[in-house]
Amino acid sequence: MHPPRGALYVWAPPHARGSRGLNEIVASARRAFRSVAEQEAAAQEEQLRIAFSRAHAECLSAYAKEKRRLSNERCGEFACQVQSALKLWLRLAIGKWEDYGLQTPTSAPLEKHPTVNSSVLEALRHGRLVARRGIERYDGHTIHFTDGTQEEFDAIIMGTGFRTSFPFLSKRVADWDMAKTPPLYLKMMHPTIPSLFFIGLFQPIGCIWQLADYQARIAALQISGRLKRPSDIDARIRHEVAHARYRFDPSPRHAIEVDYHVFRRELMGELAAAEA
Repeated sequence: MHPPRGALYVWAPPHARGSRGLNEIVASARRAFRSVAEQEAAAQEEQLRIAFSRAHAECLSAYAKEKRRLSNERCGEFACQVQSALKLWLRLAIGKWEDYGLQTPTSAPLEKHPTVNSSVLEALRHGRLVARRGIERYDGHTIHFTDGTQEEFDAIIMGTGFRTSFPFLSKRVADWDMAKTPPLYLKMMHPTIPSLFFIGLFQPIGCIWQLADYQARIAALQISGRLKRPSDIDARIRHEVAHARYRFDPSPRHAIEVDYHVFRRELMGELAAAEA
């Protein structure tokens, strides 16, 4: 009969049981057994990590292939279907926005950055938070709202977000409308100043650092002379501005929005030119 895997058996004659020497042998055997078990566990964990990495890479590859296969028209149809399904699901799961005192949305789901915070709706339902549609004027601590109501408040917190600006650059360098898509090739190359690069001037749905690193590599390659600056950069900028790949509502808050996967392919394509 063989002991089960993972079991440790030590046999000794009756007269030696409990002796100091035997106890030391057993302790040593246990340490060796634990060492082997830990190595096997580490090996299994490494195998699982490799298998997960491969599966993750295969999923990303399949996603990229499917996305390339679909034409822009079919992608648009699919996006509309998803938005319709989301709109129906939100109505069933949450109800009407007007019931919370909120304004009726003027755009489809995901055309603007969503607010991922269910506690806001809960606070609105229980009256701990009251929604107002706009401030008409201030009168001391009295706030007059556009719906005709007024109320006393101790403080006002402006949640205005941020604006893209470059006060340290001359208007002749950065003279575009910051509420619109910047006229920069790959969101980084200035049309007339080859030595000026804007790294990270974009907003993806996902992590920005990997894409910003690609931009930095492109800039380094051009500065070192290993990558040639496009001769038709003006035409490329016009095409890029006119054919934005994201599907958000055209507004200042989405002026630097990019599709992560599409933008990554564009940057990788530029890097590949340095290796050709």
